[in-house]
Amino acid sequence: MSETTDTAPAGEQNTEGQHTDFEPITSQEGLDKIIQSRLARERAKYQDYDELKAKAEKFDSTEAELSTLKADKQLSEWKQQVSKDAGVPADALRGTTLEELTAHGEVLKSLLKSRPTAPVVPDVGKQPEAKSDPTRDFVRELFGKN
Repeated sequence: MSETTDTAPAGEQNTEGQHTDFEPITSQEGLDKIIQSRLARERAKYQDYDELKAKAEKFDSTEAELSTLKADKQLSEWKQQVSKDAGVPADALRGTTLEELTAHGEVLKSLLKSRPTAPVVPDVGKQPEAKSDPTRDFVRELFGKN
Protein backbone atom coordinates (compact mmCIF):
# COMPACT_ATOMS: atom_id res chain seq x y z
CA MET A 1 0.00 0.00 0.00
CA SER A 2 1.56 3.26 -1.03
CA GLU A 3 1.21 6.44 0.95
CA THR A 4 0.56 9.74 -0.76
CA THR A 5 2.78 12.61 0.22
CA ASP A 6 1.84 16.24 0.08
CA THR A 7 3.92 17.86 -2.65
CA ALA A 8 2.68 21.42 -2.23
CA PRO A 9 5.38 23.94 -1.35
CA ALA A 10 5.57 25.12 2.24
CA GLY A 11 3.02 27.82 3.14
CA GLU A 12 0.58 26.95 0.30
CA GLN A 13 -2.83 25.30 0.82
CA ASN A 14 -3.77 21.86 -0.44
CA THR A 15 -7.10 20.95 -2.11
CA GLU A 16 -8.89 20.70 1.24
CA GLY A 17 -8.02 24.29 2.13
CA GLN A 18 -5.63 23.40 4.95
CA HIS A 19 -2.09 24.66 5.38
CA THR A 20 0.48 22.19 4.20
CA ASP A 21 3.48 23.30 6.20
CA PHE A 22 4.00 21.37 9.37
CA GLU A 23 4.27 23.13 12.70
CA PRO A 24 5.51 20.96 15.56
CA ILE A 25 3.36 20.80 18.66
CA THR A 26 5.26 22.36 21.52
CA SER A 27 2.64 22.51 24.29
CA GLN A 28 -0.20 20.51 25.80
CA GLU A 29 -2.64 23.32 24.92
CA GLY A 30 -1.63 23.09 21.28
CA LEU A 31 -2.16 19.32 21.30
CA ASP A 32 -5.53 19.71 23.06
CA LYS A 33 -6.60 22.29 20.46
CA ILE A 34 -5.72 19.95 17.59
CA ILE A 35 -7.47 17.00 19.23
CA GLN A 36 -10.60 19.04 19.98
CA SER A 37 -10.69 20.26 16.40
CA ARG A 38 -10.42 16.71 15.08
CA LEU A 39 -13.09 15.42 17.49
CA ALA A 40 -15.46 18.21 16.45
CA ARG A 41 -15.03 17.31 12.77
CA GLU A 42 -15.63 13.64 13.55
CA ARG A 43 -18.73 14.37 15.68
CA ALA A 44 -20.15 16.56 12.92
CA LYS A 45 -20.15 13.53 10.63
CA TYR A 46 -22.50 11.66 12.98
CA GLN A 47 -24.67 14.45 14.36
CA ASP A 48 -27.79 13.17 12.54
CA TYR A 49 -27.20 9.56 13.64
CA ASP A 50 -30.11 9.51 16.14
CA GLU A 51 -32.49 10.89 13.52
CA LEU A 52 -31.38 8.35 10.94
CA LYS A 53 -31.59 5.55 13.49
CA ALA A 54 -35.18 6.56 14.39
CA LYS A 55 -36.12 6.65 10.69
CA ALA A 56 -34.60 3.21 10.15
CA GLU A 57 -36.51 1.78 13.12
CA LYS A 58 -39.75 3.33 11.85
CA PHE A 59 -39.09 1.88 8.40
CA ASP A 60 -38.41 -1.57 9.84
CA SER A 61 -41.62 -1.54 11.92
CA THR A 62 -43.67 -0.27 8.96
CA GLU A 63 -42.19 -2.95 6.74
CA ALA A 64 -43.03 -5.59 9.36
CA GLU A 65 -46.63 -4.31 9.61
CA LEU A 66 -46.97 -4.34 5.84
CA SER A 67 -45.65 -7.88 5.69
CA THR A 68 -48.16 -8.95 8.37
CA LEU A 69 -51.03 -7.27 6.50
CA LYS A 70 -50.05 -9.01 3.27
CA ALA A 71 -49.88 -12.38 5.07
CA ASP A 72 -53.27 -11.80 6.72
CA LYS A 73 -54.82 -10.87 3.36
CA GLN A 74 -53.34 -13.97 1.73
CA LEU A 75 -54.63 -16.18 4.55
CA SER A 76 -58.10 -14.64 4.26
CA GLU A 77 -58.14 -15.25 0.50
CA TRP A 78 -57.09 -18.88 1.03
CA LYS A 79 -59.82 -19.38 3.65
CA GLN A 80 -62.46 -17.97 1.28
CA GLN A 81 -61.24 -20.23 -1.52
CA VAL A 82 -61.22 -23.38 0.64
CA SER A 83 -64.58 -22.44 2.16
CA LYS A 84 -66.10 -22.17 -1.30
CA ASP A 85 -64.48 -25.39 -2.54
CA ALA A 86 -65.29 -27.52 0.54
CA GLY A 87 -68.62 -25.92 1.38
CA VAL A 88 -67.69 -25.16 4.98
CA PRO A 89 -67.69 -21.84 6.87
CA ALA A 90 -64.46 -19.87 6.43
CA ASP A 91 -64.40 -18.99 10.15
CA ALA A 92 -64.22 -22.69 11.04
CA LEU A 93 -61.06 -23.30 9.02
CA ARG A 94 -57.73 -23.58 10.84
CA GLY A 95 -54.23 -23.46 9.40
CA THR A 96 -51.58 -21.08 8.12
CA THR A 97 -50.88 -22.54 4.69
CA LEU A 98 -53.14 -23.39 1.77
CA GLU A 99 -52.37 -27.09 2.25
CA GLU A 100 -53.31 -26.99 5.95
CA LEU A 101 -56.53 -25.10 5.22
CA THR A 102 -57.47 -27.50 2.41
CA ALA A 103 -56.86 -30.53 4.63
CA HIS A 104 -58.89 -29.03 7.47
CA GLY A 105 -61.67 -28.10 5.04
CA GLU A 106 -61.88 -31.69 3.84
CA VAL A 107 -62.06 -32.96 7.44
CA LEU A 108 -64.84 -30.49 8.26
CA LYS A 109 -66.67 -31.39 5.05
CA SER A 110 -66.64 -35.09 5.92
CA LEU A 111 -67.74 -34.39 9.50
CA LEU A 112 -70.62 -32.18 8.38
CA LYS A 113 -71.80 -34.77 5.84
CA SER A 114 -71.71 -37.62 8.36
CA ARG A 115 -73.52 -35.64 11.06
CA PRO A 116 -77.18 -36.60 11.41
CA THR A 117 -79.59 -33.80 10.78
CA ALA A 118 -82.44 -33.04 13.14
CA PRO A 119 -85.94 -33.65 11.85
CA VAL A 120 -87.79 -30.63 10.62
CA VAL A 121 -91.05 -30.02 12.46
CA PRO A 122 -93.40 -27.79 10.51
CA ASP A 123 -94.72 -24.64 12.18
CA VAL A 124 -92.27 -24.82 15.10
CA GLY A 125 -92.39 -21.63 17.11
CA LYS A 126 -95.68 -20.34 15.69
CA GLN A 127 -98.46 -19.35 18.04
CA PRO A 128 -101.61 -21.40 17.75
CA GLU A 129 -104.54 -19.55 16.33
CA ALA A 130 -107.06 -18.53 18.98
CA LYS A 131 -110.63 -19.67 18.62
CA SER A 132 -113.00 -16.90 17.72
CA ASP A 133 -115.24 -15.66 20.56
CA PRO A 134 -118.00 -13.29 19.40
CA THR A 135 -118.20 -11.44 22.73
CA ARG A 136 -114.46 -10.85 22.85
CA ASP A 137 -114.45 -9.75 19.20
CA PHE A 138 -117.26 -7.26 19.95
CA VAL A 139 -115.39 -5.78 22.95
CA ARG A 140 -112.16 -5.46 20.99
CA GLU A 141 -113.97 -3.79 18.15
CA LEU A 142 -115.74 -1.44 20.59
CA PHE A 143 -112.50 -0.28 22.23
CA GLY A 144 -110.43 -0.29 19.04
CA LYS A 145 -108.11 -3.15 19.94
CA ASN A 146 -107.72 -5.53 17.08
